[in-house]
Amino acid sequence: MIEWLRSVSFVNHFGLVLIEAMQVGVSVIGSNRGGALEIIEDGVSGLLFDYLDAKDLAQKIELLYKDSKLKNSIAINGEKRAKELFDSKKQFIKMENILKEFSQIRYKSRHEG
Repeated sequence: MIEWLRSVSFVNHFGLVLIEAMQVGVSVIGSNRGGALEIIEDGVSGLLFDYLDAKDLAQKIELLYKDSKLKNSIAINGEKRAKELFDSKKQFIKMENILKEFSQIRYKSRHEG
């Protein structure tokens, strides 16, 4: 079983890989740039490393490797966060509500004046 995941992609702006890993209880490490900043609470639901800093990334990997209590805590908190904020059903409901609201505004603007 995967115990932790690090994401160092230079094009993964949203961080879907991080969310998917968190949803199944995997501790994550992401760079402090792009989508990871919106997804990871540093030290709580994942770890952030300085963008393009291999030494900092290595330190974060070593930290999770050596500290199983931290690794497990991050995995549990990350899973909760991912399920609360990035649940696909919740996201679809939010999008549906936005589209309904937009449709009502557009209808009113066409028919009121």
